[in-house]
Amino acid sequence: FPAQPGDSRDMLYSYMVNPDDGVRYLMIVNNQTYSNQSAITHTVNFSADIAALTEVSNVDGSYMAPVDLTTTHKAEFSFDVGEGRLFRLDYESGSEPVDDFDSACTFVQRILDFFAMLRDWFYGLFGL
Repeated sequence: FPAQPGDSRDMLYSYMVNPDDGVRYLMIVNNQTYSNQSAITHTVNFSADIAALTEVSNVDGSYMAPVDLTTTHKAEFSFDVGEGRLFRLDYESGSEPVDDFDSACTFVQRILDFFAMLRDWFYGLFGL
C-alpha cells in the first residue's frame, strides 16, 4: 500500500486506480463523526517510490500545488470532522506500479477454478 498512517488517529484510507489512464489516487477520510470533536492534524507516511502528492479540489476537481515527498516521504494534513480529501499519487519516473486488473481477475478465476476442482475431486473420492 502506498501510504500508512503516521499516528493512531481514526482515519480511513482508500487506494484507487483510474482504469482509463492508470493514474493512482489516495483518499483519506477522518472517521471522527461527532460534532463536538475538533479538527485534527494527521501525519501520513508514503512509500519511497512516490515523488509527490497532488490534492484534488473537492470544489471543482482541479489539481492543487503538488507536495514534494522526495526528501521525507511524509506529509501532514488537517482534517475537519468527517472530512475526506483526495490526492493524486505521482510516482518516481519508472517506478509506477503495474497492476493489470484483467490479470488480477484471471488470477482470482484460476484460484476459484482450483477450489472447484478440489471440491469435485473430494466429492468423487467420497461418493458425494
